[in-house]
Amino acid sequence: MKNILVCAATLGLALLLFACKESFEPNAPFQEKYVLNCLINADDSIQTLTITRGYAPNPDGSATPMGDLGVKDALVRIWVEDSVYFFHDTITDRTDGTHGGGKVSFYVCNFYRTSPGKKHTVEAILPDGKKLVSSFTMPSRVNITMDPAVSVPSINAVSYFLQWETYDRDVYFYPRLTLNYSHLENNNWVPGAKILPSDYISRNGTMQYMYPIPSASHVVKFEKAALTSAINDLLKIDSDKSHFKISGMWLDVYTLDKYLTSYYSNTAMQGGDFTIRLDEVDFTNVSGGLGVFAGYVHQTVFVNLNEEYIHSLGF
Repeated sequence: MKNILVCAATLGLALLLFACKESFEPNAPFQEKYVLNCLINADDSIQTLTITRGYAPNPDGSATPMGDLGVKDALVRIWVEDSVYFFHDTITDRTDGTHGGGKVSFYVCNFYRTSPGKKHTVEAILPDGKKLVSSFTMPSRVNITMDPAVSVPSINAVSYFLQWETYDRDVYFYPRLTLNYSHLENNNWVPGAKILPSDYISRNGTMQYMYPIPSASHVVKFEKAALTSAINDLLKIDSDKSHFKISGMWLDVYTLDKYLTSYYSNTAMQGGDFTIRLDEVDFTNVSGGLGVFAGYVHQTVFVNLNEEYIHSLGF
């Protein structure tokens, strides 16, 4: 299910990449173009890929496609150095409510094997003979410098830092810190998780959390006041603090390869999030068409939460 949802998201990315590539000319002859999108997760054996076709404007001048624009029956292969993996096409229901609903086509490989530092090359030969080609090198794993004997934050600190080491260049890192807790429900302890902010601001009298974003920095700073506020938000679930057990935190670090970094750099200048909009600068690294072929490495490490700090909050 996870990969199907990712596939649906990349299909939308494919449509937007095509739509923002060139300005709209209602009287220009239609030139069909193809978009290949694939983000390889170095830690997953199931990988998905989408190939979509461009679409002609509707008679009323709008450019909203309807139905499934996926290209079927293409020969799709990815080489990971000396190994080759074949992708087969499949179809699922569209669940995002866009493009008239119906079905969405994509390609999948269920036995994919890779590791950090390896070169990946994709070749998609379409039914009409056209070829889409791209390549990237998977980034290396980072060394997360986390002393298991150290807990954060200290009682007197106003902030705390989490950091990692890497030898890669031209890559971005996306850190995410998650609180692990259990909540007493019907005499049973039910596990829960909450993504933690790094800071907060006050806007129009309302607190607004801020979260880490992808960047080249090897360190991320968290304000203790934001952590305290986020933990106290648990009381919106249950006002009795004795009904919660807080066990610690997990730090996830996603290392984006240079092409995914370039994609984010191009789009972040226009919006600040991890999406493409019609008025944004577009990015492609696919020869023979458009799209993004890139990869990332995901690592997780446990972070000890200072028990004295948690007890000072009454939990």
